[in-house]
Amino acid sequence: MKARFFSLFLIFSLLLTGCSQSVPDKDITSAGETEASGAETGSEPEPPAVTEAKRPEPITLTLFIDDLEKFSVPETALAEIAEKTGVTLEITEGTDEELDELAAAGELPDLLYAGDRTDELAENGLLAPIPSSAGLTGLYGEKLDRMRCADGNLYTYGTGGSSAANFDTDGVFQVRYSVLEELGYPEIRTLDQLEDCLRRYKELHPGSTGLLLCGSPRQQWLDTVSDRVNYVLGYPDDGEFLVDNETGVAVYKWLDPRTKEFMAWLNRMYNEGLLDDRSFFLKHDAYLDRLQNGNVGAIADYRADYPDANDLYCPLPVGLDDDTKVMCLADYGYTPADGIAVTASCRDTGRAFEFMDWLCGDGLEYALEEPFPMGEPDAKNSDGSFRYSAAAEYAESRSDAEKSAAEGYGVTLITELFPREDELPRITRTLISDMDIPELSETAILLETFETYLRTEVPNAVMAPEDEFDSRWDEIVSWLEKNGADRLGNLAEELMKNNP
Repeated sequence: MKARFFSLFLIFSLLLTGCSQSVPDKDITSAGETEASGAETGSEPEPPAVTEAKRPEPITLTLFIDDLEKFSVPETALAEIAEKTGVTLEITEGTDEELDELAAAGELPDLLYAGDRTDELAENGLLAPIPSSAGLTGLYGEKLDRMRCADGNLYTYGTGGSSAANFDTDGVFQVRYSVLEELGYPEIRTLDQLEDCLRRYKELHPGSTGLLLCGSPRQQWLDTVSDRVNYVLGYPDDGEFLVDNETGVAVYKWLDPRTKEFMAWLNRMYNEGLLDDRSFFLKHDAYLDRLQNGNVGAIADYRADYPDANDLYCPLPVGLDDDTKVMCLADYGYTPADGIAVTASCRDTGRAFEFMDWLCGDGLEYALEEPFPMGEPDAKNSDGSFRYSAAAEYAESRSDAEKSAAEGYGVTLITELFPREDELPRITRTLISDMDIPELSETAILLETFETYLRTEVPNAVMAPEDEFDSRWDEIVSWLEKNGADRLGNLAEELMKNNP
């Protein structure tokens, strides 16, 4: 494990990206320790009492997270936050297995990034229920109910964001900036337009790679193949499902005819030499090396998966056809899956909750001024929270290649190329990808069985001769249906009823 010393800054500007009304600057005060009571079903402990304002006593709290890169914060900001609050964090990076070892040894940190294990950790009595507070209510508003665990209590300050201006996006596909520049910044909103772009580039550079996926490790299969199905078809990431936003009807996506259209496009790309023949077999390290050599024209991934190549690839809103609006900038409401929790064994729960409440109010306002001055809120979200805009400041911070691409497309930010939030349906439910599906449930067992099958058979179909693709794909669908895939839609709908 690696360790670093930190005060809490925009761990929580990243966590709580966007938005409460500004409040006068004041120091956090110490209330002493508050018992983490209220664990009974649906009850909440009283908020810590606030004492007369005074310089807070220094305290070090420990925080366990899974990836230090998620929480990279300017040292100057950390120092100022520590001065204002008296709180410095000792942050340790580690795996789920290492967290389990700490729990077994009775050595849990004061705070931890619970990820998708919130329910499990809470059920085992390892987390302290969060007290109600003005800061928490002001930041999350109606989203609080989506943050509750099965027992009715709140346990995490969610990392999904309350509301945030859409200055950035992963996009659906990403095309190398140098390719776009050489081709005169062509419009790329459909699969056919992407195909034409890559074909033209390969004609100019015969030794180049067109589209490169990374379908070998399981996570990369999900990121660069499975998730792309949802995005290309104009759906949000509901895991292995496509969910109609109006009716709530769920379909196992590998049975949907439009998925076949997307896979048929990949098959055609492969047979024309535009999809790299190592796409389903590369290990992640080899994939990243390929991205750095200047030879790969386009990818389909999340920026977090290729951090050293972020400045090389431009995210674009590529949908199945002209009628498809990709959902990259949709209002997903609050995403409750991940969050920071105060552990039941925290050395000073009152101080920890008080500090988190400060982050939801004054601390967030301070956070919004780093690294961009956010100014006054210029828009209000549908739930009543405020949205800050710093498009000009954000644009100025981007790489030269991104600035050139934005200028080439006649926009300030690349996100202006995407369907706007007000053009897209608002997602008011919890995404299936954010739900905790019980490991031994029928849903989990079917999904795991089918994923193992698909990770072999989808590449086989995509890399088959073009005149064999239809029969190969029909065999896949037939096998899935024979083994129970038609039940998954109803099972997903039950999940959504139980996780509104």
